[in-house]
Amino acid sequence: MSVFARLAFGVIVVLLGVIAYYFFNEYNRAYLPSRVSISRFILASGGFFILYTVFLGRLIIWSVEQILYKFRIGLQDVILLCYDSTALVNWLTKRPDVNKIYHYKELNESNYEQIVEMIKNKEVSEIYLYSNSNLLESKLATVAERYKVLFAFRPVSFGQYSPFSMKPIPFGDFVLLEVSHSNLGGWMVVLKRIFDFVFSAIFIFLFSWLYLIIFLAVKLDSKGPAFYLNERVGPNGNVFQLWKFRRLKLEYCTTDSNESALEYEQELIQKIISKTTMVLCISWQMIQG
Repeated sequence: MSVFARLAFGVIVVLLGVIAYYFFNEYNRAYLPSRVSISRFILASGGFFILYTVFLGRLIIWSVEQILYKFRIGLQDVILLCYDSTALVNWLTKRPDVNKIYHYKELNESNYEQIVEMIKNKEVSEIYLYSNSNLLESKLATVAERYKVLFAFRPVSFGQYSPFSMKPIPFGDFVLLEVSHSNLGGWMVVLKRIFDFVFSAIFIFLFSWLYLIIFLAVKLDSKGPAFYLNERVGPNGNVFQLWKFRRLKLEYCTTDSNESALEYEQELIQKIISKTTMVLCISWQMIQG
């Protein structure tokens, strides 16, 4: 189904829902002034107006995209892993947003590192896999997901892609499957980012008094700063510094500058491993009788 057909279907479904509401809800007139009736002409003309404006908006967006592509803005490079690539190449070359196609006959040890490097350097935006199944493919899918690169494969073996959600991409007589760990993509990422900023600002405004109490409690409880920096890994593997309230005494905070705390942490880890190993050995001996 084309984009315009899906838009028309969605608008018509909403319009039918509005009509059904006014038809079946006998209490709706209680909220309206006397002698006011719902005209079927208004509903029909309103539906056509909505349909027209939605189509016009999408047409404007599509026209702007085509103009940008003419000026080579927003184009993307694609990796194709396929032996017989005629159908896929024809499909990709017809797309106005594709700039360059890197074609490999198969995914192997010699080109895997090169492709991963291209992904990390953000040289490609999409990967299409149409070759035999091997373990490198699932590893490549994980790397592509981490760096938000579209990864689509021929549905031959589903087992190794079970951790991913899949979305079909039909073209001609073939179907590819796009794999993804998250449903967030496109405008959903933008909306989530806006929600994060707005909600965080509101939360900080409402609970700033609580942060002040926590700050004073930490300062009065022990010596040292109330905050400490801790590393976290963000999108695309980017490492950033996170400010946290200090929950431990300063000498036990595992920061890069506190080598004694890091050594103590490693000692605790070794003790936990040794005790866990001992418990497993005792349990195994008990099972063996």
